[in-house]
Amino acid sequence: MDRKVFKLPFTRVAIQDWQCPTCQKGLLRIKEGTFFSEETSLSKKAHDHEAWDPDWISSVYSCLLECSNNSCKETVSNTGKGFVDWDIEHDEHGYPEQVYGDFFKPLFFHPHLKLISVPEKTPDEVNKKLNDSFQLFFSSPSAASNHVRAAIESLLNNLNVNRYRVSK
Repeated sequence: MDRKVFKLPFTRVAIQDWQCPTCQKGLLRIKEGTFFSEETSLSKKAHDHEAWDPDWISSVYSCLLECSNNSCKETVSNTGKGFVDWDIEHDEHGYPEQVYGDFFKPLFFHPHLKLISVPEKTPDEVNKKLNDSFQLFFSSPSAASNHVRAAIESLLNNLNVNRYRVSK
C-alpha cells in the first residue's frame, strides 16, 4: 500500500488513488457534478491587502466519490480544505513556466477509508478502535494515534500479556 496517497494533496484533475472502503478493490473517483469549492471569507478579505499574493487563497470543498468497481459503486462523501500553490508546467515550446493551481487536502471521508488491512481474526474491540483511528486520521492525526495506542492495549489484553511485572 502506497502511504503517500494519504498525505499528498490532490487537484480536480489528478486525484489520489484512494481504495474503496467497502469492496477494497476499486478506486474512488469524483462523481460527476458533485465537486464544490468556495473561498473562505477571511481569504476573500485578504485580497484587499497591498502585499496579497494568490498563495494566500484558502478554501473549503466537498464532493462525492464513487467506487470504480462496477459491482460495488459505493458512494463516499469527502470534505476538506483547499489552497493555491504554484507548480511547474511546460509551455508549447517545452520551456518550464510557473503556474498557480488549486490543491485540496481531505479532512473527512464517510464511510472512512481503510488505512491498513486488518486480519479477519482480529478481536472486535481491537478492530473497532482501529476503525475509530481511521475515521480521525485526516482531521486529527494525534487523536487517531491515541486510538491506535488503545487498540494495541486491547490486543495485548486479549493475548493475556501481563500489564505489570512485580519483581523483588
